[in-house]
Amino acid sequence: ADPVGRAMSILPALGWFSFHYDHNLSSALQAFAQSEHLPHDAWTTRARSFFALSRHRFAEAFSILRNAMMLDPYSPWLHGRLAWALHLAGEAQQSLAQAKHALEQFPQEPVVNFYGSLVLAFNGEAKRAAEIARNLETRVPHLDIALSARAYALARADQTDEARQVLEQIEWRSRELFAITCFNAAVYLELGEPDELVAWPRELESAFTGWKA
Repeated sequence: ADPVGRAMSILPALGWFSFHYDHNLSSALQAFAQSEHLPHDAWTTRARSFFALSRHRFAEAFSILRNAMMLDPYSPWLHGRLAWALHLAGEAQQSLAQAKHALEQFPQEPVVNFYGSLVLAFNGEAKRAAEIARNLETRVPHLDIALSARAYALARADQTDEARQVLEQIEWRSRELFAITCFNAAVYLELGEPDELVAWPRELESAFTGWKA
């Protein structure tokens, strides 16, 4: 085995941690620049596309994901992540079409169900989205973000009481163990609760010392 190649393969992970955990942008940029030549694998492509999306470099993220899909056309997470990337870029019709295609091809895959439910809910199919998220929650009960997706879909469907009940479940769960709550902000936005909406980023802000240039 090539020791240099093995060492280079950890660069996307180092870049990811530098950016999202150490808040060191210069270190992240260096790590990702040095790893641009690496071939597709699940972790490398995931980290590179995440980093591009985090910086609103949507064209770059699309290129990374679509090039990977040419090599791995039956990867559920690539199809789901492309739908989400298109959604973040504001390409509503393309993201909806991609989400529906992914759901048709991979109806039981958690990553496809999660992103698909969010995209469908945003684009006027909240009832179907809530059902997809509920089924995902039933199949994978430890997946906190499935609850968030369901709450978001319910809020988009104007089922506000039900959405708040799901948020209470997430809050209760977060007291007992680690729970991913980052998607709750979108739910509070739909519910028209600005105080709760800003609470999560404020908590994050207090947890970090700031970005390193």
